[in-house]
Amino acid sequence: MYIVGMGNYIIDIDGTLLEGNRELNHGSAFLKCLEGRGDRFLLATNSIKSPRMQARRFAEIGLSLEPDRFYSPVNCVNWYLGEMGYSRVLVVGSREERDQIGAEQSSDDPDLIILLDFEKEDVSYGELQRIADHMARGCPAVTASGSPYYFKSGKKQIDTGAFVRLLESVTERKIPVLGKPSPDYFRGARSLLCGPGEPVTVIGDDWQTDILGGREAGFSTVLVASGKYRPGDEEKGRPDLLVNDLLALCR
Repeated sequence: MYIVGMGNYIIDIDGTLLEGNRELNHGSAFLKCLEGRGDRFLLATNSIKSPRMQARRFAEIGLSLEPDRFYSPVNCVNWYLGEMGYSRVLVVGSREERDQIGAEQSSDDPDLIILLDFEKEDVSYGELQRIADHMARGCPAVTASGSPYYFKSGKKQIDTGAFVRLLESVTERKIPVLGKPSPDYFRGARSLLCGPGEPVTVIGDDWQTDILGGREAGFSTVLVASGKYRPGDEEKGRPDLLVNDLLALCR
């Protein structure tokens, strides 16, 4: 079996390798196979949990992985800072999330606003107004997520994307999302994984965030029939390959 891009992988975590802390699709054996072949890979997520927290999840299935194996929208933000030359930022998020950002942080005179999480620090009206004021003066903003809500205990919880839409509406300015399926997300991952001319394969269960996002970035794609996958998704995303188990890629 040969797929263009074999050798460099961006692999989705939730729904592809793990469901909670339960292993899917022989994920640990697949990653060991890649390591044995000398392939390079990053484990990709839209979660902004720290790499060390992600590594602990894999430790529970008996797989020891270094934190630099993990790639999230926070990693993409840091790549974006370097690409665009921003050095002084206002970050909305928990202390743990703020500590992952590789730039000087200032709430008074930022040259970029980074929207990670509004819930954990219980962001106030005054802070929202401060962000809107900065944007009105011309300060750009980016966000880790465009999702307006998530489910918790069976009910919808307001998520970062809802505040993003509010700020876009008030300021009449677009806020780029640096999570999947943004092409910037995948370009930032490739910059950590390999050179710009090398082929890359994206593997995931979501035909929109993983497959369309990977295709738009110019990468090969593999859709896995687990997690979010539903029959017919391969017709929507048009992946290069559909597999029922990750070990199919090790034959």
